Amino acid sequence: MTHAIEARPYGPNSTPEEVEALRARVYVFEPSILYWDEIPTHTPFSLGVIQEQLALLAREQTGPFGILIDLDKVIPPNAEIRALLRHTVEQMLAAAQRVAIYTGPSPIVAVAAKFVVGVTMGFGRIKLFSSREKALEDLRHALGR
Repeated sequence: MTHAIEARPYGPNSTPEEVEALRARVYVFEPSILYWDEIPTHTPFSLGVIQEQLALLAREQTGPFGILIDLDKVIPPNAEIRALLRHTVEQMLAAAQRVAIYTGPSPIVAVAAKFVVGVTMGFGRIKLFSSREKALEDLRHALGR
């Protein structure tokens, strides 16, 4: 049985089921597209679990791939977590051909995402979308599909 992720911080005292539920938030959506269904509230611990899963799935890709980050249900993070997320996005850009970020309808989340990705948006390989479908369309196009 899959453990649901709640809108609360997860730390080193998380149960194995909770850690597995965190890992399950990153998965292969379709060939060459990884999906990161962001949790509502991050901690350095939960972000570390997510980073490990992203790295594992990235290593399994046999060709160019993209990542869709779904921020639809997130609570905008504090400065410490934004810095950690920025580092994660930079690592993803080193491996992925394209990163598409679905911010959902919230303008607050869209602004927070811009703070996280900041200057990396200028690289042209990372884009923000208010539509999940447009984000997927962009990834597929960037990957030549």
